[in-house]
Amino acid sequence: MSGPPRTAWRLTCAVLAAVASVLALSVAPLAWIAWGALVPLFVALDRAPRRVTLAVATVYALVLGVGSVGPWLTGAVAAYFEIGVGRAVAYTLPSLAAVSAAHGVVLGALLLARPRRVGVWDVLWCGALWSCWEAVRTFVFPYYPAAVLALSQDARLPVLQIASVCGIAGVTFILVACNVGLASLLQRSPGAGAGPVAAVLTGVGLALGASGWGMLRLSTAPPARPGPEVVGIDRPRLLIWPESALTMDIEHDRAAWTVLDRFIEAHETPLLTGGPGVLRRSGRDLARFNSAHLLIPDHGMRSYHKRGLVPFAERWPALLGSPPAGLASLDAGNDATVFHLGDDAFGVLICFEITDGAAARALVRNGAHFIVNLTNDAWFAAGAPHRPWAQVRAVETGLPVLRAANAGSSALFDGFGRELGNSSPGAGPTFLAAQLPDGAPTPYARAGDVFLLVCFAALLAGLLNAWRSSRMMLGKTGASPRGGDIQHQRHRTWGSREGPAGADWRTGC
Repeated sequence: MSGPPRTAWRLTCAVLAAVASVLALSVAPLAWIAWGALVPLFVALDRAPRRVTLAVATVYALVLGVGSVGPWLTGAVAAYFEIGVGRAVAYTLPSLAAVSAAHGVVLGALLLARPRRVGVWDVLWCGALWSCWEAVRTFVFPYYPAAVLALSQDARLPVLQIASVCGIAGVTFILVACNVGLASLLQRSPGAGAGPVAAVLTGVGLALGASGWGMLRLSTAPPARPGPEVVGIDRPRLLIWPESALTMDIEHDRAAWTVLDRFIEAHETPLLTGGPGVLRRSGRDLARFNSAHLLIPDHGMRSYHKRGLVPFAERWPALLGSPPAGLASLDAGNDATVFHLGDDAFGVLICFEITDGAAARALVRNGAHFIVNLTNDAWFAAGAPHRPWAQVRAVETGLPVLRAANAGSSALFDGFGRELGNSSPGAGPTFLAAQLPDGAPTPYARAGDVFLLVCFAALLAGLLNAWRSSRMMLGKTGASPRGGDIQHQRHRTWGSREGPAGADWRTGC
């Protein structure tokens, strides 16, 4: 098979891999598909010409982004901006498709430097590449950490334990390494020798090793203490209301402050609640925040102002002029605030801030004993896309994470990611009551993204090696004894990974 039919087959494999990835991310019982979802993609990339490699990666990222992000994002945009679903689709999908395609071009360009030979280094390098690619997508606009393959394993606790050392990037690395190893058995690179066997043993071995270590870690953990289904409490340590529970600025609304102050004094219990916050800056300007307020009986109020604002929803890009009517662009807070209640200390992450590992680690460094994620899930018809991140952050930091949602699922996770209690909205208001377990900061919480830096170093080493190989190949092509057309020979040599018969052309570099 060659030419257009072969290209069509490769693109079909890319679509198949993307659909499998979407299913693994979106349907909890199908999360196991992630361990083989990328096999068709890597088979399609085997000895693919350079342009086809870019096309295959772009198609994969495009289908993945639109398929996994599009359904919940369009629904949230329609609800948040109070527009019809059709208009939400028209506004959202083109930009989402463009961003996803750009991510795919980056992925394809990096894959051009993939190691030439099937083997251990190929497995490790591709795993490092994928971890870096997913991380970079969260560093640039619009910053949505969506379509991260490792999130498919949020309920697979043995696998998720690797995040306590390596962060979420470690889970992605293991998944991709397993996929590359399995794909090596289906590739037809000539002269590969024992490379495919070494590759599959490496990929599957890493998966089994990580799962085994995770099971061992869980076996040494203290028993999980689930929260009671029916609770009678005389005096809880802390009452928590979710994001947007308050609609007024209680610091400057005297009537609202009086009502809340009487409430917490009557119950003799501190209250943590989400709501707007306002501070006066220089002159008469006011800074407006999405805030979390802690009210303590007889001790007034302390506030945390959300640092990571959601583009368009909370911060309108200045390049687009004034925001739509009814939408006020908010200001970002600066401090990773930790609240203290006697011997307890906790930090707050509001809504999508739970997707930011650095924000969670900052709370650990500032002395937090647990993390509260206040969120407003009213915009999401189905499950909130950032709920799995609460479980991931619990494993990464080693601290309990309490998720308080106003319309979605509230849940408590211990430092091993085990769910100790949950509540889902029913016909009326619901509440979750559970005892907070102890937590201890993990190596990842203390050291940060060291593993991700190692992945970046491996990626750069592969890129450098591919550049040096291309320079050597160019030198040999330019030294043609016949003095022929160098550009024409370069096209013949680099234009296809399939190369001359008997050669091992795994890369176009």
